[in-house]
Amino acid sequence: MTTAEASAASGLSAHRVGCLARAGEIGAVKSGNTILVDAASLQSYAAANQGRGRPLDARTAYAALWLLSGLEAGWLSYAQSRRLRLRLQAASAESLSWQLRKRAETRRYRASDSFLGGVAGSLHRSGASSARLAEFGLLQASGTAEGYCLSEDVGRLEASFYLVEDPHGNVVVHAAPWLPDGIGAEMPAAVTAADLVQSMDTREREAGLGMLRRLLDEHRDA
Repeated sequence: MTTAEASAASGLSAHRVGCLARAGEIGAVKSGNTILVDAASLQSYAAANQGRGRPLDARTAYAALWLLSGLEAGWLSYAQSRRLRLRLQAASAESLSWQLRKRAETRRYRASDSFLGGVAGSLHRSGASSARLAEFGLLQASGTAEGYCLSEDVGRLEASFYLVEDPHGNVVVHAAPWLPDGIGAEMPAAVTAADLVQSMDTREREAGLGMLRRLLDEHRDA
């Protein structure tokens, strides 16, 4: 959507929408002289509890998601891990999804169906492409690829699979400034939940929030 349409949909001024797009707070692409805003990221921005908690840096954001998934975040010191665990005890699903927004920059592309398998195999799958979706009460989306890679690898991915930027495309790449070592083909459950919260589909969004609430409750009870 244009910045004017995004302004009308979110209640933010068109100037504010443009600033958020340029700062990478919401997804956007440039078409000629026009900025086109990604509707899913705008919805996530507007729906989140803005102002509740400062954003976490990438390493801490992934540590939070690893801990909620029952995994160790060995890149944190003991003191950092303890502070983060206490922070998670006080967080809501909505405020946490807001605080996690710096973990990656979401980019959307259009790819030929013949390349989708290769794209998916080059990413750490998450969101609508995750094999964990049955845990969320959802079916895995067909004809799409969604997942994570390092920001430095995005150019190679674009060139290898002829990806074209498209806000309504069938490929969603979460370009991360940093990722933990040893990630397999699938991102942990909490990462998939956080990505589903950004979905334009109400059912997917609610499933993501529901999983984050459950994981936070389990963290408090541990």
